[in-house]
Amino acid sequence: MTLNASARLLSCQQVAGVLGISVRTFEKILAEGSGPTYFKIGNQRRWHPEDLDHWLGTRRSRRGVQRSSESHG
Repeated sequence: MTLNASARLLSCQQVAGVLGISVRTFEKILAEGSGPTYFKIGNQRRWHPEDLDHWLGTRRSRRGVQRSSESHG
């Protein structure tokens, strides 16, 4: 990944806001090891928006969606 002038790294508070969850909930996700990839800069964690988008894509749920190959006997 290369950073350019338009690339912006997000803070924990910003990521939580984007996700619509509390910072505490986001920190729990991170503690479980199931959060998005981040950069460690000093003692701060920062997220690239593309990494957040990728992580969100892996979290999609298909609950309630029937597979077309299922038979309805």
